Amino acid sequence: MNIIIDFDKTLTYQDTTLGLFLYRLTWSKKIICIAYYLLASILVKVKFWTVLELKSKLMAWRFSGYEKLDWLTHANSYAATIQTNKLYKTLDWEKTDFIVVSASFKEVIEVLFPTNIKILASEISFEGNVPLIGFHCFQHQKVAALANHGITKIDYLYTDSKSDLPLAKIAKEVRWVRGDCYFNESGMCIPITAETVAHAKE
Repeated sequence: MNIIIDFDKTLTYQDTTLGLFLYRLTWSKKIICIAYYLLASILVKVKFWTVLELKSKLMAWRFSGYEKLDWLTHANSYAATIQTNKLYKTLDWEKTDFIVVSASFKEVIEVLFPTNIKILASEISFEGNVPLIGFHCFQHQKVAALANHGITKIDYLYTDSKSDLPLAKIAKEVRWVRGDCYFNESGMCIPITAETVAHAKE
């Protein structure tokens, strides 16, 4: 049995992408970053930019001049500020059935999980002091990342986003997370408890 779990707004209350860029900026630079992010989001919505282009441009603006160690220090420090939700706090992460598959950056989220949990996520590489998104784990790339690990079918999928429809197509059961509950395929809202996130053994 495998249980595939998205990260942003599936295991957290809010998307963590903007927070990563805002973290440790001065207020004046935060205003510039927010304005840039909102404009870029509009360009993504009208399909002028892709999500990857948005993230790449923000990475270049925010972290140019960083060395890899600086980036890792920033990512780990920011991770400590992320507010996780009830699903994150309820799941038994000591089990080996869970795989987190996320468009968030691996360097940010991997510190939030024990070492037995496989993390498939977007990754940063550096050319000199210029950060590049080496792999963007988004939409169909999530399916490809799982396939690279021998997984072509999903038993349970937890996600909040329609961008994960490529994953949903290969899942036996999808649990659409909203806050501290999830919706099953019949549209029923189910509060998250230890009992309701228990999984039938295959």
